[in-house]
Amino acid sequence: NYSYRNYHSNGPGIGLGMNLWLTPFFGLQSKYFSSVSSGVRDGTAGDVVPMDTQEFEAGLRFRRHFGYSRKSAQLSWGLDYHDSGNKISKDATQTMGRKTSGLSLTLEGTLPSSVTYAHLFEVALRPFQHHSEMQTQITAKTGAKSQTNSIHLGLGGQWTLDRNNQVFWKGQYSVERNLFDGTASQPDLHGNTPNGVSVTNSLLIFYFGFKWGS
Repeated sequence: NYSYRNYHSNGPGIGLGMNLWLTPFFGLQSKYFSSVSSGVRDGTAGDVVPMDTQEFEAGLRFRRHFGYSRKSAQLSWGLDYHDSGNKISKDATQTMGRKTSGLSLTLEGTLPSSVTYAHLFEVALRPFQHHSEMQTQITAKTGAKSQTNSIHLGLGGQWTLDRNNQVFWKGQYSVERNLFDGTASQPDLHGNTPNGVSVTNSLLIFYFGFKWGS
């Protein structure tokens, strides 16, 4: 209900990730995603300005194997620092970006159905995130401060080519809610100056990629 925060975008992107296992049971992980050639419609005039959607995550991982065969399941969990945002061009006059960061509690699993294919799942809870608005040509504030929480879900699968190479697909969906205190700092283009604004940010990513390692 505050038009400066009401927009959507879609387009291609690229993701990179690394798991560094220091022992069979403990390691470090990091992930990065960025949209490519993405844009957002800047208000009712129909102008499109560039927008970069980015996510970064890094943290600790603990892992448990349920057996020693190639069809044994494995489960990993950990604590991460997560940072995400929509960076909109400074030329935008009717939309403004966002940046959210904080700790993430993550659970991931691999459930083989055969020696060549396994199901993947992941869940992440991100309570008490720090949220800020990235200004463009707009100096408005949606509220004095905000309470932010988010959740992340992912499902997919992977084909094992050999011990060091896998092809995978994954769909992941993240939902973040910002609940602002106080009244917006100025009227939007529709003349609204709402109080207690609630904003829902959602991100849907479909991956198709390749894993390799020793």
